[in-house]
Amino acid sequence: MASQRQSTIDQVSPYSLQTVSERAPACPGGSPSPVVFPPRPSIPLTSRYEYALNYTDIGGSSSTFPVRIFNAYTTSVGFASNGYLRFTYYTVAPYQTALGSWPTSGDYALSQFTNHTFTYTWQSSLASDIRQRIGFTLYYTTDTPGIFYIWYDYVLSKTTGDQALIGAYGSGFSKPYNITYSQNTPGKIHAGMRLAFDTNCNGSSITVG
Repeated sequence: MASQRQSTIDQVSPYSLQTVSERAPACPGGSPSPVVFPPRPSIPLTSRYEYALNYTDIGGSSSTFPVRIFNAYTTSVGFASNGYLRFTYYTVAPYQTALGSWPTSGDYALSQFTNHTFTYTWQSSLASDIRQRIGFTLYYTTDTPGIFYIWYDYVLSKTTGDQALIGAYGSGFSKPYNITYSQNTPGKIHAGMRLAFDTNCNGSSITVG
């Protein structure tokens, strides 16, 4: 198994599960409010991860604020080179598949935390085909708790979703903690596309922008 190469400005702590704080549904008896996309965040500057072929490198960080996802709050954020973030028992997957062929194509991911936001950007290729590249960014802000925003920068012919899970889910994919935009379906994403995963209450929804 290839080892991870990581260079950081701010060293991240090892990934560890933390106890989550359960909460009541955010919108009982109703639907979530319409999602309005915030301005796209700038490119992260804090941490850079360079990762190896066919290896899911997981780095951990503790958020300075509680992150709301489905029925829980947590400060534990686990990064995976294979296109997803893990929040204790929950996962947000902008493009979950086997990614990364460093150093051949220079694949990497970037992250940055502020007092009330975090941003992750992946610049990668399919592990099965280094010619097929994809770039995307995930953003979260306490201004809209429970909602995760994604921007897709570039998408090639084989990276349109046919090998990927795109969505948010909890352990076991059980309802209501499972919202899936696409699973191994070609043509579901394209360059310039935006997605928002709203994980609040039983009205969890996906907005395409």
